[in-house]
Amino acid sequence: MSVRKLAGETMIYGLSSILGRFANFLLVPLYTWILVDAEFGDIAYFYALMGFLKVLYTLQLDTAFFRFGQDPGQRPAAFAAILRPVSLYILFLTAALLVLAPWSAEWTGYPAYVADFRLIAILLALDAFTEFPLARLRLEQRPLRFAGIRITGIVVNVIANVLFLLVLPTWLDETAAPWLYPESRLTLVLWANLIGSAVTFILVSKDLRYLFHAGSKALFGPMFRGMPPRSSWLPLPG
Repeated sequence: MSVRKLAGETMIYGLSSILGRFANFLLVPLYTWILVDAEFGDIAYFYALMGFLKVLYTLQLDTAFFRFGQDPGQRPAAFAAILRPVSLYILFLTAALLVLAPWSAEWTGYPAYVADFRLIAILLALDAFTEFPLARLRLEQRPLRFAGIRITGIVVNVIANVLFLLVLPTWLDETAAPWLYPESRLTLVLWANLIGSAVTFILVSKDLRYLFHAGSKALFGPMFRGMPPRSSWLPLPG
């Protein structure tokens, strides 16, 4: 890859990351203006919790895919090998969090937020499912599609936040739309995030066809353990 092409791709990847952080920066004035202190504190707590759980969801195996997917001939096999077991793990973890939501809410001191804990489980699952298709786009050097998907999800999230917190409440009262007036507007923020994540998931969903490929059990083991890649792994048909 030429230095010019590398610099261009790095700029595009960096731009999508910067826009994501800038969108969060734009939402802070909206939250501080509309939400009471307790609701803003709820958002800070729950998003910190989501940051911890996100690590459990992906186990950072997207990094392993980067290592084993460098060879284009091996990439389909590496993607299929990692996607099926990780998808099963994501579904299992999500089911566990959904079932344990009442206990989690009680244990963290938020007994009335059971539905919010369930929203978080679904949101994290969608985000985790998108990590590997996005990693594949980076390996295939498709920065414009990568950035387009990322930015679309971010824009949808911001628009949904503005609609739920600012626009719709001026048109609809609690009688017409009781769902706009939950106990804490953290619920609306989570729904906005969930919609953005769902749009991102839909945009990468075609890559989930690899769930129907058996993959290579022999390849997944070294990927999971962090062993160095070998050139002898046989790729699946692309």
